[in-house]
Amino acid sequence: RTDIKQGITGWVAQNRQPAMVNDIQQDPRFLGDVDNVRSELCVPLLDKKERLIGVLNVESNQVNAFNPKDLRLLQQLADLAVIGIQNAKKQELLAKSEAMATLGDIAGPLVHRTNNNVCAIRVRAQDICDEADGDIKSFANEIVLIAEQVLEYSQRMRSWMKDQLQIINL
Repeated sequence: RTDIKQGITGWVAQNRQPAMVNDIQQDPRFLGDVDNVRSELCVPLLDKKERLIGVLNVESNQVNAFNPKDLRLLQQLADLAVIGIQNAKKQELLAKSEAMATLGDIAGPLVHRTNNNVCAIRVRAQDICDEADGDIKSFANEIVLIAEQVLEYSQRMRSWMKDQLQIINL
């Protein structure tokens, strides 16, 4: 492994410009770690905002193996590779969004039912607190506190689900 800033490929990545090297052993950017490579053709993979995604590199064991036509062809392939990489990233985001939507579809009704049931338990426990005394009142107070905690957790879950579900313009 070499540093991204080293070698011909590193130069292409840093400068965001293609390189056609007819004899890599004569190029000062060459690292000298490959025995059977003599020519190299290298182009950056850039998105529409000129951000570097990667570098496409072709090598040959012959001197002067590449010409400007090969460089144009590799640049066209690089453009197609960028489109493919971006499409794969978009598909990944779409799959995650669909998973979150499914989770919301499943969790939403469950959270709603839990809220309703726990609210009913809390109201009944509060009624017991109002009428009872001693240990029963203490137990009913505990039930009210636990019910309020469950409702708080449920509210957090609803809030989280609202934050996660987003409309995506494809």
